Amino acid sequence: EFAAEDFILDEEVTVILSRDGWLKRVREIKDLSATRLREGDAVLAALRGSTKDSLAIFSNLGSCYVIRINDVPASTGYGEPVQKLLNFRDGERVVAALVTSGNGPSAVPDGTLAIALTRRGFGFRFNLDPHRELSTRAGRRFAKPAEGDEVVGVLPVAPKDVLCVVTADARALVCRAEDAAELANPGRGVTMIKVADGDEVGGFALGKPKDEAVLVAELENGKKLPIGPGRYQVSGRGGRGHVLARKAKVVRGHIPVEEPAESPKLVN
Repeated sequence: EFAAEDFILDEEVTVILSRDGWLKRVREIKDLSATRLREGDAVLAALRGSTKDSLAIFSNLGSCYVIRINDVPASTGYGEPVQKLLNFRDGERVVAALVTSGNGPSAVPDGTLAIALTRRGFGFRFNLDPHRELSTRAGRRFAKPAEGDEVVGVLPVAPKDVLCVVTADARALVCRAEDAAELANPGRGVTMIKVADGDEVGGFALGKPKDEAVLVAELENGKKLPIGPGRYQVSGRGGRGHVLARKAKVVRGHIPVEEPAESPKLVN
């Protein structure tokens, strides 16, 4: 019986996805900061896996597109825009990527849950197992954000992980990731952080209960403020969080991506 996978050379490679949606694979990369990117772009995910593994790409509109890593264009340049491989809608853009099959260093184990957050502070957990199978170019739904809202990121989550969220108005909330409802079907989730009118979630990250710098909030003036359960009290979900700085704006919340061997634990 013919199986297309039998004709794919099983080779370990690195997949690089940029924040602006440029995708490529390379055999190996020693210095991620030296990879070619268009001006103003940045690395969103750097993942190591086999050419036979599945790559799940998550969008801001709540769709997940699963392709084989072998189908990611091999390139030493910028790569190709994801729109050439997938049927993105108007206003749709990438927010995360995960290797969802195989035994490579970036692959998530069977049964792994992920957490997703939206601009308006809603969040939920969902099982990644349905996103191991290849999808059509139209993808499959994993979230249904409310009108005017959008997903800002997706991260694999462990049972005791702590969630750190920062908003544009420099408010931060630290709570248990398991406080996010686990949904069996696509939905919008529950309120993780209460976001005031004109404010929005600027970034989130996951860490362990004693970590001091799970997430770094970068202010307009360049000042960087670390956020973590080692610095701020862990509270329940649904509050407005701690005030990081008064009359200040957060440009983004981030943790630098350093190693391509693991899924980068950041969203911004």
